[in-house]
Amino acid sequence: MGEWEHFLPGQKRANPGNANEGATSSEGKTSKVDGDYRGHTGGNESVEKNLEVGEGASRMLSALEHMLQDRPDQQLEISSSASLGPTTLVQKMLQERIRRHTTCILGVPAAKQTWNVVINFIKEANKRGKQWKPRCSQALLAENTPKDLETSQEWWETVRGCTLWVIWLARNAVNFTGEVWHAQKIENLFWYRLSLYTRIEWRRRRREDQELFKRRWAFEAAGIEVSDDDKLTIPKQPPWRTKNSGRNGMRREARRQFRSRAATLVCTLLLMHFLVAEAKIRVPTVKSTVFISAETSKFGLGIEGVAPDQNGVVYAVGFSGDGTSGIGTVADATGAVEQKLLLKDQTASLSFNGLRFLPLSPALSPYFELRGLAAEVKTHQVFYMLKSKRDGRTRGSVFCRNDSMIQPNDIAVAPKLAAIYMSGGAYGNVKTVVGQGDLWMCKAKDSFYQTSRDDLGPIPATRLGVLGLTNGIEVSPDERFLYITESFHEFGEPKSNVIWRFDIDQNTGDVDITKKTLLVDFQKLDGSGYVDLDGIRCDIDGNLFVTKNGRQGEVVKISPSGKLLLRIKLTGVFETTNLDFGGPDGKSLFISGKCVANPDLGCVDVWTGNPVPGRAWAEFRTTST
Repeated sequence: MGEWEHFLPGQKRANPGNANEGATSSEGKTSKVDGDYRGHTGGNESVEKNLEVGEGASRMLSALEHMLQDRPDQQLEISSSASLGPTTLVQKMLQERIRRHTTCILGVPAAKQTWNVVINFIKEANKRGKQWKPRCSQALLAENTPKDLETSQEWWETVRGCTLWVIWLARNAVNFTGEVWHAQKIENLFWYRLSLYTRIEWRRRRREDQELFKRRWAFEAAGIEVSDDDKLTIPKQPPWRTKNSGRNGMRREARRQFRSRAATLVCTLLLMHFLVAEAKIRVPTVKSTVFISAETSKFGLGIEGVAPDQNGVVYAVGFSGDGTSGIGTVADATGAVEQKLLLKDQTASLSFNGLRFLPLSPALSPYFELRGLAAEVKTHQVFYMLKSKRDGRTRGSVFCRNDSMIQPNDIAVAPKLAAIYMSGGAYGNVKTVVGQGDLWMCKAKDSFYQTSRDDLGPIPATRLGVLGLTNGIEVSPDERFLYITESFHEFGEPKSNVIWRFDIDQNTGDVDITKKTLLVDFQKLDGSGYVDLDGIRCDIDGNLFVTKNGRQGEVVKISPSGKLLLRIKLTGVFETTNLDFGGPDGKSLFISGKCVANPDLGCVDVWTGNPVPGRAWAEFRTTST
């Protein structure tokens, strides 16, 4: 009997080594638990000897007797049933025990958490479906083994013992120290106890096997046939010895049997543990579809900066296939393919990268139909784009600029705070050091929803700090957090890639770069720290969609807490550069990169499985209502 069985509710802790220690009854007399019940029920009436109530009922009865010593009210209530038959009495006492104390033990939160761990374990071990889920009290307090587990009774007894012991320890932690255990701690303790009791069971079986082998050897050596149910008595001296007989032979055989059983149990437990662990960390994987293929693409290999405007039209940098000096459409407002030029630098002196669009304020909407920003690398500025309603031309100017900027690379917008944030990195160095990447902010006077015509001039740019190579950048939907990627290279190859989270000051829009929180370390997450990160975007739930700029095109979905939720395997693009949501409902994720069929061209894939729209798309709709 395991250690847990001596520490049932209401029972004083007994010596685990003495499983048959007597328990004092309510009448001051002794009853033992040996598969039968011997004692008194009250008055002078004694219970029949050899009462067959089962080992589980006998143990529960012993626990009840300990409990009733300190509860006279229950003692009288139970004793009043002494006139009943012995079997009825035991059943009544068991019913009282379950009715009064199930809530005490199995009603605590730890019981439910532990039971969920056990259910998952049983499902994997027995290949059960989700429909098999007995109630905690039915399975743990039942006298008999659950019907579906009758073929694995010993296995179930060990699991049940571990479960009750973990629940009891968690309950004591709450009652005596006020500590509420986390679900992970409960699960770890369950696995530790299960492995511990399994080792104890191995030792017990080894001793039994050795003893049984000695007895069998003695009788079989004497030519006596024995069965498993026979009570064997070892003769003092065997009549003869064989080649494999004797103490050494018995030891060899016992060791062989023990190793065989131990190996089977270890493999089974490890397999079950890994199956359960793998089920918990398994991440769904979906595939995108080709949207703009190499056969129809008008974009070059420098395609970047995917972004929607207030109408849901999606744009990208790298139009016309001549580097990154042109900006054109990718999809129209209905989500259909559309490739039209928006802006092109005829001198090819500009090199655009990141791209974002701003809402049109009431003061600007009568004059302009589009307002956007583009990160311009060569002149270290953010380029201002305004498309006129009068002649339909798109004209550019400086939004903010600072020659100390490393690039900028990409842009994140906080419309309510009237702030934009820029990343940048000095790529091409053999080894990355802090200072080769930076973070900048440009802050306007009024919210971008309320921009006046007089507020279109250049605004100052402020450097918030330096890091390693920074690239993807995004603001949370509530504008409380700023996310930015940081990577370090060694020998020209990526070594680590992480995403940091910063708190945004709600009054000034400033970010304290020294107070950063690690959201994701991709080396620890999935071992992909060697793959550079590029553009990142949020949906309205705050989930981050991150492009991985590697030979195998991939986008991953990360929760606001840093948990990996989804992998999107790309069909038509690789070395993924950027992404954003668009289309009629804002739920179509457009992803840019080099064409798989022709790496000299830029292509676009689309994935339409997100349940909510993107943040940028939704903010335009919020502004218009």
